[in-house]
Amino acid sequence: MHPSDKAARLLSGMAHSRPASARSQRDLARAGLWATGPVQLELPLTAEGLSEILRASGRLKLTPDFDVLTWLCERWLRPLGSDEPDFQNSTGWAFFTLRDLGQALYRREPNSRDRGALRASLRRLRSVQVDLIGYDAHTGELDSHKATNDNLLDRIVSELDDVRADARRVGALRGSTFKVQLPLWLRQQLIDGHFVRLHWDTLRAFDERQDLAKRLWVYLAAERWKHEGGGTEGTWIPVGDKLFTALGMNFERPRDARAALKRACLTVRRHDVRYVALDLTRLFGRWRLDASRLTAAELSASKSERERVRAQARASLALGA
Repeated sequence: MHPSDKAARLLSGMAHSRPASARSQRDLARAGLWATGPVQLELPLTAEGLSEILRASGRLKLTPDFDVLTWLCERWLRPLGSDEPDFQNSTGWAFFTLRDLGQALYRREPNSRDRGALRASLRRLRSVQVDLIGYDAHTGELDSHKATNDNLLDRIVSELDDVRADARRVGALRGSTFKVQLPLWLRQQLIDGHFVRLHWDTLRAFDERQDLAKRLWVYLAAERWKHEGGGTEGTWIPVGDKLFTALGMNFERPRDARAALKRACLTVRRHDVRYVALDLTRLFGRWRLDASRLTAAELSASKSERERVRAQARASLALGA
């Protein structure tokens, strides 16, 4: 392909900023890295949670930080909105404007406040370091005797402003063009298939008052599910301090945490039609989270059946007319 044709296709593809789904590295989706309340990155804390390999130097906001990072990963993986490796930047750079990112998150033209929030999110993502326990980023292999200290984002380049400048000043700028470099460890993980695919509109359907439900939905998406038969799959998780940490919860009393988690379960079921059951149960004196959802094949079959019924209804109405 001629270089000019490739550049034209790349620019054309970038116009499709809102993905149908987006990929998050699986451990990032599981780690206690994402707070569902106020965040102070200055506090020296370790966000471990239930993740097998990932620890972090601080917490990030679930909304919008998780969404921004997930969108950046998908932007790098599919710059044209389709899987075409020839257009994937080999050194990990994702190219976008704040308009692209804002339209993907807000489904509208981002205003000055939105742009300031997105710049602040990029700064937070760049400020947090992660320890990859049992992972050698040099070889890309698991090794129980190794640990890698790395970043979530390696570099941020902005053509029109300094992302470290005062957010009130830069937030009013328009048309900002960004380049963000994903670190090698994250690119390796995504390419090797260590990711969870998230339905973008569902991810963005939770408002900020529903952050705990959103965090639970993301965490469950990264779980290992087992087929139950009858078109469903299930999983269960012990309810305790480790789960509360992974979900970014901070309650003094366990019963208050469980009550909040039960409310979050109801919210998840309202937002995601795949879930047929999601609740806390007590078994032999111990609490656990039980989940059951339709398999992808069953969900697809259900959608096809609904579309067939709608088509028959439309045909009947047309004949009646």
